[in-house]
Amino acid sequence: MSEIRSAMLPVPRRAPLRPFPLLLAAFCLALAAWPWLMPRTDLPASIKTPPAEAPVALPLPPLDSLRETMRRPLFESLRQPAAKPATAPPQDGAPLVLGRYRLLGIVGSGGRRSALLAPLAGGASRLLAAGDMLEDWRITQVGEADLTLMRGSESQTVALRHAR
Repeated sequence: MSEIRSAMLPVPRRAPLRPFPLLLAAFCLALAAWPWLMPRTDLPASIKTPPAEAPVALPLPPLDSLRETMRRPLFESLRQPAAKPATAPPQDGAPLVLGRYRLLGIVGSGGRRSALLAPLAGGASRLLAAGDMLEDWRITQVGEADLTLMRGSESQTVALRHAR
């Protein structure tokens, strides 16, 4: 019998439930559900807002008066136009093409030649071959040391200066 007694352990007693936390949880749940459970009541007339008036179109200035504003660069600080490039010849001695580009050199690969032009205002250089357009001028010929451009009946030939 002593073996049976040792196998029987006393069962721990559970603590009595305290009703306050359960009541508090039920109250919070009821308070949260209150707006959805209550019937809807209309607001008094004194609280209701009057209906909005139809929007009125404001008079806009004529589009011709906005042309100067639209010409300004959008992503420049203060939206000021870029400074005009200098029309003086570049100091490196490269010949000018149309007064806005420098002829940096002529590149040949096989029988095809291309002219390397850089804008005076700065920016990326362009490699153009015969038949390409530069603004409204067509490049008609790229020689070994010169470049010929044509616009209508006008023609301009620019010779490449050789380094001394």
